Amino acid sequence: MRKGNTMTDPTIDPMSQWLSTSTTRTATVDLFSDQVGVEKLMDLYAELDGLEKSAAAKQRAVGEKSSMAKVLKRVEEVEAEVEESRSTWTLRALTRKEIQACLDKHPDPDPTTLNPRELSGEELAEYRRGCHEAGSMRTLELISKAVVSVEFATGTVNDIPVETLEVMLDAEYGDFRINMLNEARKSAGDAEKGMPRPKS
Repeated sequence: MRKGNTMTDPTIDPMSQWLSTSTTRTATVDLFSDQVGVEKLMDLYAELDGLEKSAAAKQRAVGEKSSMAKVLKRVEEVEAEVEESRSTWTLRALTRKEIQACLDKHPDPDPTTLNPRELSGEELAEYRRGCHEAGSMRTLELISKAVVSVEFATGTVNDIPVETLEVMLDAEYGDFRINMLNEARKSAGDAEKGMPRPKS
């Protein structure tokens, strides 16, 4: 069978063939365990910026040159320390089936057995806590399923179980880190991209 100038094989379903060529987008996010180092680095960058602006405004004195050199040396030291604490997470887009399977593992407490008007304040608070906990667990399930790899200074892993993410959530900066990972997961699964066009 010929379509235009292209020969088509009648035994091949074009839709199935097209779907079989699909690729999966990923997104990456960096997390740092040395948060004290990150804060020090931000302070050093601010100090360095101040010295550079001062130098641009007037002739740099000998003392300023010495200060600049000391700050630059300290920046290099702290950057190396912070880099050792870097973890680079790569997450992929999930299919509807995968997402639904993750959601089904942690349903909210059954509301059909409850009448909020008849619940005591403590019972209602417990119900809400149950909903919040289920929502958190669904998020962790989705992140765990979406992880492609995590690169550490000491090596790379390709699987992060939900239990490990629970430990991360309960640790310092847990909410921030889990939110960063979830945003990366959602970014990978955002609306399909069209063909990019050159700017000029």
